[in-house]
Amino acid sequence: MQKSLLLLSIVLLFANLSFAAEPDRLYEQANTAFAARNYKEAKGLFEKYLILFPDGKDRTKVQYFLGESSYQLNQFQNAIDAFNVVVRCYPDDPLAIDAQNRIGDSYQRLGRTGEALKAYQKVAEKHPHTQQAEYANYSISWLKNPDLKLKPKIHLLPDVQMQLAKEAFARKEYEKAKVEFENFLHSFPDHEMAPYARIQVAECHYHLGRYAEAIPNYQKALTNYPENLYRDYAQYSIGWCYYRLGNLKEALEAFKRLAREFPKSRYLASLEGLSDEIKGKIQLKEAEELYNEAQDNYKRGNLALAYQELERLINEYPQSPYVPEAKIKLAEIKSALHPEAEKLYKEASKLHQGRDYEGAIEKYRWIISGYPSSEYAKLASKALALIVEEMIESEAAILWSKAEKAVDEGRREEAGNRYQEIIERYPTSSFGKKARERFNEILLIFEEKEAEKMYQLALGHLREERFQQAIGEFEKIILTYPKSRYIEPAKKGIVEARRALFELQAKRGYEIANEYYRLKDYNRALDEFQKVLEGYPGTPYAGKAKAAIDQISKIFLDKESEDVYNLARRYYSEGQLDKSFKEFQRLIDEYPESQYREAAVEAMAKISKEMVNEVAKELYDRGRGYQKNGDYALAIEEYEILLKRHPSSYWAPYAQYARTECFYTGYSDYRRAQAEWLKMVDTFPTHELSPHALYHVGECYEKLKEWEKAKATYKRLVEEYPESMYGKGELAQFIRAFLTSSQEGMKD
Repeated sequence: MQKSLLLLSIVLLFANLSFAAEPDRLYEQANTAFAARNYKEAKGLFEKYLILFPDGKDRTKVQYFLGESSYQLNQFQNAIDAFNVVVRCYPDDPLAIDAQNRIGDSYQRLGRTGEALKAYQKVAEKHPHTQQAEYANYSISWLKNPDLKLKPKIHLLPDVQMQLAKEAFARKEYEKAKVEFENFLHSFPDHEMAPYARIQVAECHYHLGRYAEAIPNYQKALTNYPENLYRDYAQYSIGWCYYRLGNLKEALEAFKRLAREFPKSRYLASLEGLSDEIKGKIQLKEAEELYNEAQDNYKRGNLALAYQELERLINEYPQSPYVPEAKIKLAEIKSALHPEAEKLYKEASKLHQGRDYEGAIEKYRWIISGYPSSEYAKLASKALALIVEEMIESEAAILWSKAEKAVDEGRREEAGNRYQEIIERYPTSSFGKKARERFNEILLIFEEKEAEKMYQLALGHLREERFQQAIGEFEKIILTYPKSRYIEPAKKGIVEARRALFELQAKRGYEIANEYYRLKDYNRALDEFQKVLEGYPGTPYAGKAKAAIDQISKIFLDKESEDVYNLARRYYSEGQLDKSFKEFQRLIDEYPESQYREAAVEAMAKISKEMVNEVAKELYDRGRGYQKNGDYALAIEEYEILLKRHPSSYWAPYAQYARTECFYTGYSDYRRAQAEWLKMVDTFPTHELSPHALYHVGECYEKLKEWEKAKATYKRLVEEYPESMYGKGELAQFIRAFLTSSQEGMKD
């Protein structure tokens, strides 16, 4: 008996030596995942380390970073549990102080302020004059003094600094929040959250009613961070700041800029109707200014100018409250202006009679603009119309005389230009109709000659296969010279040229599409073949294009199914199992003939299994939590639920192993533990924990003093798991020596 125990102790000693390399490797893998911010993977590896190597040399660090991984995953209660283990089990380790602070941080994130204060106070009281105590005191001050404007005395991590600022803002402590957001910008100017922090500084000013100070901060968010997601909100807020300051024109311009630069902004909907309100206020102010200017001009004796301004006010701002007063003042000015208007009209009439048209026009216009409501304004308008008629008739007569002279002298082109000028400039004069008749006579002669030239040019294009140019010339004849004898020949020429061009274009289009196809630019090739098919029906190239389109469609179908398959795989690699499953299902439904269909079916089966594993993992985590806290009955209950509902999941063997640990460690029920561990070996013979389970079966037999069964179990361990730590190397040699020695002892 003593000999057996001695040999077993030696075996365990060398087992620990053999295990030394494995925990180091597992710890390194976990740290690598944590450093890469893959906190979910890191958490799983840290948990695995604690299961396999509960006495490992790095267990304190592993326990701490298990809590840190949970914290980064926003699993704050799990983080508290993990950090509590560090504080309770390793109180002398320096990490215990950091763990106590992180317990406070976790409670704070859960909104449990009282418990957070207690956690920080423990650090401040037990470890004064340390950096951790300074952090704890800072956090206590922040939680206890919501009205205190604090500045960090220590360099906080970005997420901690940002959280402090956000929490102050959420409590509407805008002065404090502004300080914290500014501290963030000062400490982390290039951080990805810097644009958000700048916006929030402006928001704090806005909520404090300091709109003039808010504007430059919103503008910095626009100019300093051109790619940030808050730019439309910054522009929107600038408009509101100007509105609050009473600067309505700037507010309106800011909102217009929002609509111009961010046409899809969700903030535009809230501005419906506001722009009209601002415009109304602006118009009211403009009406007031116009009324005041009219009043000033009236007082200075500028009655005509005052009259114009009041009329403008009434016409442009009819809803203004100044309109009634303006109408009264307008009537006063009107009665005072008539004598001046009469004097000007007499002067203008005299100039008109003397054919001084320019002088008369100037005075008539002054009457109309300066005294629009007097009876002389209407007379002046009639006189102006009469002057225009007289001037038109006079100028038309001069041009007619020149045109007639050109005809007499045989200068028909010059005559045609003169007649055309009369038609265009003076169509209402007595010479307008006569000029059109003369012009048409001359035009017919020129048109026939021009039509002949164009027809010959079109025939030349047709012979040289320049079909488009030929069609253009034929169409010019039809449009420009509709009475020419070349109209019918031109129409026939168009039909012939279009037929030839149609065939040629179909050929060229097909050749272009075929070249894209040869270069494997299938998108462009498909577009070009489609153009040939739709644009040139009835040609031989349309049939060829149809066959090519069918071929490309097959290529696209294969490519689309490949894209869906790759998307599903990417979702799988990112851990988005639901999306991955849906994409694989879409591939099977939409592309049943795809080469990826079989792989998609297999992947869906695998994903279904992994989704089950996630549920199993939650049960396993709860069981481990109960087990760590010594609640073995609850732990066993969670493990048994997992084994019953998800017996084929990834976590089933781990649950079986941990459940058996509860019988062994918690209840010292070695008979039950032996049976359960043996059940695990039989159920999961190839699992990584099975060699360890079989080893513990032998250990249970020894506890029960059933030496023959212990020996048989160790023998089975060596034989069935020759590649494990128990089957090769120094540890295997000691096991075999133990078995030989035990056998000899039994003979004795």
